[in-house]
Amino acid sequence: YDPDAPDAIHWQYIDNGRTGTDQRLVGRMGYKVYGSGGKLDPSACVRHTAATTGVPAGTAVNENGANEVRNGIYTYEINIKNLNRTDNTNLPATDVAKFSSDAITGIGLLGDGERWSDWGTMFSLMGIVSPAGNTKKEKWRSWFDLERPVDAEAFWVDLNGDGMEEPAELYHRFNVGNRTTTGQTWDDLTVANIIGDAANYETSSSTHEGTGIPYLKNFATSTPAVMTPDTFSTAAKKANQIAANLIDYCDTNRASTTDNENAPTYTGNDQSPYINEVQLEVDGDVVEVAGVYSCNLMLAADVEVANIYKTTDNKIFNLDAVVTVSGSYGWGPKNYTRTFTDVSLPLQISGVGDRCYKYGTSTWVDASDAVWAGAPGQAKTITNFQITKLNVKLTDHDTGVFYDYSYVENNSGTVDVKTGNSDNDRYYYFDYEVDDPRQNLNLGDWADDAVKGKTKKKKNKKTSNNTLGARNSSGAFNPNPGGSKDIETGALDPWDVSTAYIRNSYMRSPWEIGFIHRASEWETLRIYLYNYSTTLGVGPDDGISTWANGDAAILDQIKMTNEVESFGKVNVNSVSGDVLKALVGSIRIGVSPLPTSATVKPYPRLPNASCTTSDGTDDSNPGALSYGTELDYATDVTNMAQKTTTPKNSILDPSTATFKPYKSRAQIVRSTTCRLTDGTECTQTTDALKEEIIGKFINLAKASPDTVTIIAIAQVIKDIGGVTINKDLDADGDVDGDVTENGYDIDGKDSNGDGDYTNDHLPAGCETISTAYGRYDQYADEILAEQKIMAVVIYDQTTQKWRILRYEYLE
Repeated sequence: YDPDAPDAIHWQYIDNGRTGTDQRLVGRMGYKVYGSGGKLDPSACVRHTAATTGVPAGTAVNENGANEVRNGIYTYEINIKNLNRTDNTNLPATDVAKFSSDAITGIGLLGDGERWSDWGTMFSLMGIVSPAGNTKKEKWRSWFDLERPVDAEAFWVDLNGDGMEEPAELYHRFNVGNRTTTGQTWDDLTVANIIGDAANYETSSSTHEGTGIPYLKNFATSTPAVMTPDTFSTAAKKANQIAANLIDYCDTNRASTTDNENAPTYTGNDQSPYINEVQLEVDGDVVEVAGVYSCNLMLAADVEVANIYKTTDNKIFNLDAVVTVSGSYGWGPKNYTRTFTDVSLPLQISGVGDRCYKYGTSTWVDASDAVWAGAPGQAKTITNFQITKLNVKLTDHDTGVFYDYSYVENNSGTVDVKTGNSDNDRYYYFDYEVDDPRQNLNLGDWADDAVKGKTKKKKNKKTSNNTLGARNSSGAFNPNPGGSKDIETGALDPWDVSTAYIRNSYMRSPWEIGFIHRASEWETLRIYLYNYSTTLGVGPDDGISTWANGDAAILDQIKMTNEVESFGKVNVNSVSGDVLKALVGSIRIGVSPLPTSATVKPYPRLPNASCTTSDGTDDSNPGALSYGTELDYATDVTNMAQKTTTPKNSILDPSTATFKPYKSRAQIVRSTTCRLTDGTECTQTTDALKEEIIGKFINLAKASPDTVTIIAIAQVIKDIGGVTINKDLDADGDVDGDVTENGYDIDGKDSNGDGDYTNDHLPAGCETISTAYGRYDQYADEILAEQKIMAVVIYDQTTQKWRILRYEYLE
């Protein structure tokens, strides 16, 4: 403790306003001012073997070198050396190593599981002394905050529109990582849990999983445009589908999350084949047996599935095509118009392996109506034949687990089916194809739609124009319609899009949020674009909109653990270029396709993602040191840091054409000069690469206003004067004037003034205290009451005044 330091804490005493013998002390107060957090917390940037707030126990890592796995979960992933790799004067490798936990024997100086207490302790341990070390001391003060308060894992919704954060407007983020609370794991969650109300933030418990994602819930009132229902009847049902996709990405089974296996309104995308093409074959014949003629209508179905995933389990799947057909036929005295309802055409598909198209054929089903005698020379035609319903359900052959469902057709139009004896070799085909097999539930995904170029039904005689067993025709299958969607690799098969991946386990990086299908063909959550209204995306009704507007706002409402607070989030409103380099530095991109841990059965690591575990990490971590390519520090990282902070701390509000501070951490992707996502500073040619950078740092950031935090304590004093009080301060059993502190500054006055209390001696008679009114006498005057407050204040550029943004009482 250095009482002469500019940040030293001193008591401010308050008297009764009188003078002389009537003066009395009535109280005192002290306060500490903390920066707004645009610096690094060197305690939080260090991995410990002992658990700390928001950080699990783990193997300690030497800060001297890019040794951290950059998944974007914990602040300790930020490497201190990345502040400035070339500044060997103020940040030499030897000093960086000393920042490490002392569990790194002989190198680290930070107590394992502890935090740096103050600058004096750090400088002393580091061996940095004045005056030679003054330049380094000042540089470190510009880079680091030692005593920053803990950060809340909460997001803000400006309920009353006053632009001020209030405790009632803070909500728990939703944990998309490992959910371990009983009843709230990914295997327990329902769609209602996702499309539900977020819980008001409170810290009475040490953990909270989160209960809802407003960004997905607010589908009805999103601005500037509501989420389009697309092929769903309502936006609410589309939101349910997105929520189901999120659950199925993270749960541990392969069953589709649905509300009704036989009449679903949503079917989550899990790691299974998807229904991709359906062909209905119709055969009409007149058969004569012993002068009795019968009109036979026979139906058969071919159903194709597309497996877009890399799986090695050659499975058997059951499909049930349920069809309703109608038509008129007759001869002689009889004419009939009949409808055959819910004719089941069951079939199996065997040996469905990885990344393939497979189809199966049902047996012929007799949908004939009647048998009677008649004259064969009369009309033998079924007229106005049509398919009024065709639904297909996919299940596992061995377990019966539900995988997929499609409403393929509800009105095919009519065709005449010839049934003469000479037409025994004539068949009629109705072919249906879907664009994106991940979005195949609704009629609109299959039916004719001239706008989308989906002419899919083919009614041909004798031959079929299907694409069973192969990629759908170009007119019906286009992963990049109009050049507006992201196909990543540029290939046409569905497994070559970036999101042909289901982890079947909790997310290892916020990047994976961008893999969730958006319930519209060839769309996934687009987390590199930020959409906001005049409320800058934090209004109570702001939520998911159109794919073109982007989905980055969801990044402020999610987290990666169940912790309610953590140390060291980097404030993007006051971040310096060097700190941003540390935030982004060492991120690896190009991890595609994603690896999968061998422990997550039965899905082995995907090809072209070779990995070793020499870094001691789980090979399912997308940020592992063996994956991808590290961003080039001298060009990519440095350029991004420079551009993202110019103009500093601001996002352009198009409604007023003015720059405003970031109100959520996700807004950093919308800065007009930000080069994190437009390919200018990095060659990010695909959505996946753009989102990979953002996803691997965004959870380590926050967007506090340009503020300072003040911790203030006030005490009421009973001023005792005119008496002598004896105190055995050193507890040696004797009140005397020869007191040895033995390493402890008993009276807080550092008798010798050297900062070392060992064998220090207090002034003679120090255990005999003569009190006086109007001054504070240590160990004599009494503290009657105490109150501690934490206040966050902001400087208003318009009024040029400070105002309280929020405050709370501390216990």
